[in-house]
Amino acid sequence: MIDIIALVSRWTHIAAAAVVVGGFVYARFVLFPAMSTLNEEAQAKLRGAIVANLRPWALTSIVLLVLSGSYNFYRVVQSGVDTAYHMAFGLKFLLALHVFGMLFVLSTRLSGDPKRDAKRPRLIMGALISGLIILALGAYLRTLHT
Repeated sequence: MIDIIALVSRWTHIAAAAVVVGGFVYARFVLFPAMSTLNEEAQAKLRGAIVANLRPWALTSIVLLVLSGSYNFYRVVQSGVDTAYHMAFGLKFLLALHVFGMLFVLSTRLSGDPKRDAKRPRLIMGALISGLIILALGAYLRTLHT
């Protein structure tokens, strides 16, 4: 019989991860290059609007990923897993903390310092790389249990 709670939890986890990683891809490779064609004033105004709209999405994604990830982890370890699973999960968890931190930083108001604010695309790229590694680790973890 299908466990509806497990199915919803897994889907929620995957959907929230897709929103986060997809958002990083869009921001880094579409939004920021397009913004570079705008003048400084227009860029600052757009960045402010982005931050205001990103915050609820970022916080919701973090909460959904933590809750669904905790439930999914609990279900898997109940059946017993080996050391390789715990090692890969630990790495995935640490990278997730990096992504959550970057989501939080990127969803806060701009500092007003153009040099500091100009680093946001680099922060996004770092979080994107971590996010892609997390997705790969998730696929690997799925092979370690039934």
